[in-house]
Amino acid sequence: MGNNDKPSLKRNPRYDKQKSKSLDIPQIEIGDIPSIPKKPVLLIVCLVILVLLMLFTVDMIDNSNSSNNNSTNNNDEVEEIVATTTLLGNNSLGRVYKEGPYGNTSSNIKIAYILGVHPREKGAHRLMEQAFKEKEANLKYCYYIYRINVTQDPTDYSDSRLNGQKLANEYIVPDAINNNFTFAVDAHYSNGAWGVSRFVFTPSKDNELSYQLGNALADNFDWLSYYTPPNPTSPKYVTSPLNNGGVGAIIYEAYTQDDNNVTLDHDRQIVDFIDNWSFNSSINNTTE
Repeated sequence: MGNNDKPSLKRNPRYDKQKSKSLDIPQIEIGDIPSIPKKPVLLIVCLVILVLLMLFTVDMIDNSNSSNNNSTNNNDEVEEIVATTTLLGNNSLGRVYKEGPYGNTSSNIKIAYILGVHPREKGAHRLMEQAFKEKEANLKYCYYIYRINVTQDPTDYSDSRLNGQKLANEYIVPDAINNNFTFAVDAHYSNGAWGVSRFVFTPSKDNELSYQLGNALADNFDWLSYYTPPNPTSPKYVTSPLNNGGVGAIIYEAYTQDDNNVTLDHDRQIVDFIDNWSFNSSINNTTE
């Protein structure tokens, strides 16, 4: 072998085969990639759109129902009138509050219960209010409570009575007349000094409604009399000007010696009887 002769290297056929195999990267054309069929894609898109439309429609219906419910509730709230207490007036003698409306607030017949004209008779006022409020949810006429709070000499017998009468005359009488009240009940206590335990009366026989209803009450209940006491003090301040102003008004005297439960039961009967009185017929009769 000469110096220029290089030894020949023998190639390992296995190596060449592996090398060739590892480097043999196939050439892939983009066009060779299989394409996704167009129709299934379109179908999927349509289904997605349909589902979205259905969800949107359901949401719109729910919102519409919610809006209608809210509208109905709002209408109900507007129609439902809740009784409130307002300060009708006040001066150095005390304050007068007006509570209502109670009962059937849409009725054109408005009736008032006057409590507190004589503050020392507060037991009668409390029981009448309790009896009335037990019944008020089922009453067919519209009702208000006038409440007098005498602050000047409230425990003095003569002064407290006069102060309550003046407050009623200044605030309750004009309010009831100006607001076209139909009827009013002035609640009191009697100690039986006149020989009559429980009685009702009106100072004005000229007001036919007052006279009729007062007598009907006495005729209907054997525990109640129609009796006009001599020289009553409150009528000229309260029930007389009410009657003269077109508001039928009576005075109801409960009996101080009765048990509270007895008086409460009597008061319930008074409330029921008045609420079942046909005021429209009575009013028509008085105007004929």
